Amino acid sequence: MARGGRRYHAGRPARRVRAEECRSIDVRRFNREGMLLPGDWSWGWYDAITSERRASIGVRASPGYVVLTYSIGGQDVAERVGITYTACALGGDRSWFSCPRCHGRVAILYLSGTRFACRQCHGLLYNSQVGSAWSAAIDKLHRLEGRLGPGWSRPKGMHYRTCIQLQKRALKAAQLADSLIAAQTWALMDHLDSMGLGDGSAKAWRASRQCD
Repeated sequence: MARGGRRYHAGRPARRVRAEECRSIDVRRFNREGMLLPGDWSWGWYDAITSERRASIGVRASPGYVVLTYSIGGQDVAERVGITYTACALGGDRSWFSCPRCHGRVAILYLSGTRFACRQCHGLLYNSQVGSAWSAAIDKLHRLEGRLGPGWSRPKGMHYRTCIQLQKRALKAAQLADSLIAAQTWALMDHLDSMGLGDGSAKAWRASRQCD
């Protein structure tokens, strides 16, 4: 099996949303701003460059929970989120959100779709996780290549069936590495275009990947 060239099934991969791309709320910031005290509050997200307010939600705090009110896609949403506390070793306590979906104790909730939930419930990845997954795929590919001959050929004395199995595993690892780096490239190009810093090539790039 020859190496190099365009690998099979190396087109644009299905892409999981990154946590960094979602609007989020952090219970630690709410606590610092006094927004866990009973009352009506507002929370907003701002453009990192222009400081323009891009979106906001209302926060009504009551003992043990907050109600988040916002509109998205023409739909008005009022979502109740529980607040819990744990004691700190040096005194005082630490506040947590209770995920509306799994009821797990978390510091950050993410808005994906129309609802807030924890990262695990939304199935979000961190950008750093993608890089780690790519490194793992490359490491696995190198280990498998080390067991094969040049160009993924069968080394002398290796059974044909063993060689075929190793070649299949190497191809799968290579495809995974390709898909991960393609997803990262697509995300970066889209991000640059959205900020007006790109040349509009992301759309053309995606179209070319679909045609591979």
